Amino acid sequence: MEPLDCIAEELADVTTPSKAPGNWGILLRRGLKRGITIWAISQRWAEADKTAVGNATDFSLFRASAEDARYLQRKTGVLEQEINGLVQLEYILKDALTGAIQRGKLKF
Repeated sequence: MEPLDCIAEELADVTTPSKAPGNWGILLRRGLKRGITIWAISQRWAEADKTAVGNATDFSLFRASAEDARYLQRKTGVLEQEINGLVQLEYILKDALTGAIQRGKLKF
């Protein structure tokens, strides 16, 4: 069986800050053990479901609002000041399993 990637973009439009609803929740809770790579994307994580963040194995963090930076600090352990200090195209990658952090900037 081939690897499968699932991309869900702008979660805040279709979920709430509570548990992930319906089939989306099932995919988040069972997908990893079935070999599915899930790319859950949101600009407003404080408004998106907590299941996606709670089950994440990696975090890719970009510039965020102050409210979202506080939320992301609580959920990822990356300091709010570091998230607030990001400028356009800069990012922080955090491995949720090991805690390893990488920083970089997108280049085109």
